[in-house]
Amino acid sequence: MTLGVALPSERLEHGSNLPRIVQIVLGSDDLPLCKHLYSTVFGFAGAGDRLTYTRHNGQVMGFGGWGGATILYMVGRQELLQLEFWTHTSPRQRAMSADWRPNDIGFCRIGISVPDFDGTLARLAEFGIATLTPPATSGGSRRVCFRDPTVGIPVEIMEEGPRLPGDRDRYHDLGPAVVYVAASVTDIDDAVGFFRDVVGLEPCDVQLHSSKDEALWGLPDAKRTVVTLRGGTTFLELVHYARPAGRARPLDDGLDRQGFKTIAVGSRDPLDTESVFRRVKAAGLGWTVAEPASFVGGNHVIGAVAHHMKTLSVPHEVERQFGFSPEPAKWWRPPPRTQSV
Repeated sequence: MTLGVALPSERLEHGSNLPRIVQIVLGSDDLPLCKHLYSTVFGFAGAGDRLTYTRHNGQVMGFGGWGGATILYMVGRQELLQLEFWTHTSPRQRAMSADWRPNDIGFCRIGISVPDFDGTLARLAEFGIATLTPPATSGGSRRVCFRDPTVGIPVEIMEEGPRLPGDRDRYHDLGPAVVYVAASVTDIDDAVGFFRDVVGLEPCDVQLHSSKDEALWGLPDAKRTVVTLRGGTTFLELVHYARPAGRARPLDDGLDRQGFKTIAVGSRDPLDTESVFRRVKAAGLGWTVAEPASFVGGNHVIGAVAHHMKTLSVPHEVERQFGFSPEPAKWWRPPPRTQSV
């Protein structure tokens, strides 16, 4: 598929804000364990949870009927960035294939920076989760990967510091940040044509990984081509694997699967997000919901370079309701009773 592209000066039809990566959508088979892992090991904060069962949810997710799920939101230190974990019940969530590899086509990997690398690894070990390799140094900072036991994808732990590329803001008083999301693509030119020239993510000359780093997630001899884009304070790493070649997504693949489902791209202003919607539509791609995306519900593109993609707007006034800020504590532990004499 070859997409029509817009000139850089034509990308923004409203305002001056380039779109951001605002949401990372992951399918987990154990949300309580997932929340405990990301809060205890990394220091993410819970930002709410939801039970949903509506026709609208089924339509937005592309199921064609009722959509039922339990959803968990978590945030780190960055503004307007959320981890969104799903467990689908209607349709029933499909397990990740036992032979899935991190070069298979689709979103495949995330990288999280932490201020306390050694402490994070110690907490991960206490959790009983082994890393895929020993830690390695890349670009002057330490890196290591583990496979998330509830989502199934490799998660890279990256030592925060001045040598780690990017500029991760501190909107919330928390430690971890999402450095990047990665997608294995069938055609690097088509992928760049979509995410850069249609969606509007920012080109950059950042190199997050060398070929040696592929060993961290189990592909030590990989031959690949990489292009890195930026969406706000999070990078999108587009990777085409020549060896080993990534297997195509199944024909019946959908958002009801375990694993890395998709990302959402958007902004604070619904009109800025709507301009993304209109550019994608002008490029000949469809949406699960016919109306332009707004801050109510979001929307999913169909057929985006063999990837799903979502749009979402989050004005400041709905940040708490949409799970983009830490939630107040839900549980109260009573103080110990004093024994009367």
